[in-house]
Amino acid sequence: MEMEDSWRLKTPKKLKGEI
Repeated sequence: MEMEDSWRLKTPKKLKGEI
């Protein structure tokens, strides 16, 4: 989803791994 890319760029890689 486009939203996912947006929050992914804003949030750090650490959060990406958790979520």
